Amino acid sequence: MYAQLFLILLLGCTPVSEKMGLSEVQEFIRKGSSQAVPITSVLSQEMIAKIDSLLLGKLTLDAAVQIALLNNPSIQVIYKDLDIAYADVIQAGMLENPTLNATVLYSEEGTGQHTEFSIEQNVLDILLLPLRKKLAREEYNQVKLQVGDAVLEIINETKTAFFILQANQQLTALQKDVLRAAEAAEELAARQFEAGNINTLDLASHQVALHDAKLEWMRNEAELFSNQENLHRLMGLTGANPKLNIEADLSKLPLSDPDLSDVIRTALAQRLDLAAARQELVIFKKALFLARTEAVPDISGSMVKESSPDENPHVGPGIELDIPLFDRGQANVARLKAQLSQSKKQIEVLKQDIRSEIRIIHNQMDTKRKAVEYYRDIIIPVHEDVVQASQLEYNFMLLGAYTLLQVKQDEINARRNYILTLRDYWILRTELERAVGAGLINI
Repeated sequence: MYAQLFLILLLGCTPVSEKMGLSEVQEFIRKGSSQAVPITSVLSQEMIAKIDSLLLGKLTLDAAVQIALLNNPSIQVIYKDLDIAYADVIQAGMLENPTLNATVLYSEEGTGQHTEFSIEQNVLDILLLPLRKKLAREEYNQVKLQVGDAVLEIINETKTAFFILQANQQLTALQKDVLRAAEAAEELAARQFEAGNINTLDLASHQVALHDAKLEWMRNEAELFSNQENLHRLMGLTGANPKLNIEADLSKLPLSDPDLSDVIRTALAQRLDLAAARQELVIFKKALFLARTEAVPDISGSMVKESSPDENPHVGPGIELDIPLFDRGQANVARLKAQLSQSKKQIEVLKQDIRSEIRIIHNQMDTKRKAVEYYRDIIIPVHEDVVQASQLEYNFMLLGAYTLLQVKQDEINARRNYILTLRDYWILRTELERAVGAGLINI
């Protein structure tokens, strides 16, 4: 008996491991994002060197996510939740400290002193120790799921920021072409105005178009800077960082998108927030059982030694028992019953929300895919044909320069809309991955 109690105390003094739970979280992230990156709360020199090497080359989407997983300070903060939860597990496995009482009484006649020593331990605390440890472990498992879900959210933000930056780089380049065309039109209009071929109104309209193009290009440059900063932040890059050398163009459409029914089925099996909600239900069940057990009155056992000068020492056991006249723990039990019922309903609500969220995102993504294909296969080729035909007519002096410039402007606008639509598709695909809780490649 004493050996078993000593073993419990010894296990309760096990130091908290900083790496506890990280391997499980890493597996959650691998399933949710297809990223197998070592997870640690402290960067090694090897990891720092890896980040530097990824930044030196052409930065891909996967590389940006890897850097964020290794270097994002918010992720480092999130990982500390594991240490906090594991410390609670350790605390739950510890017995209450025994109480030592000592009393010394002196007689008024000065004939001697009466002493009494006792050591007291809560017996019910020992009996409930296994239940408390099980409850703490279930709470720890829930924290692991919540940490994994929070990390997946940062991955989603990083991917979205990458796509936005990538698209805006392309849009800024297109706007530069628009600016060149506006400059050419304004320069031509100025020469024609000097020759008396156009009036002041025509010249002013071309000047306004040039000013608008300059302002739009300036807005694009400012937005590009904001996009760079946002991606820097998500990757944990500090200071005045140089311009990121990311892949120039958005990726083309994948061959196909996953089926809606497969996506919903995978989400209900893989979503970490849903798993955490189910884990909360387990926690409330165990907490309710523990609360009912704790309704038993506190029992404390003690060993007492009493001695006085005129008597032989007396040694014997003692017991203290709470009398549950008023507080029998009924309020705590009622609260946990309500929380248990609430948790069951929340799971059903979350499942319904997941289905609805996925249907909406899947529909939007399908619409964007069709729009991208329409721009790619119909609209842009038509504009290219119009530009080519207009160039031929211009060469034979059958078409004016302003008309040719406008035709080229229309083609640039079509390409701009194509880039924006393709960007929106990839952002929606990223949101769908987040809503599913798993990569879409294997669905």
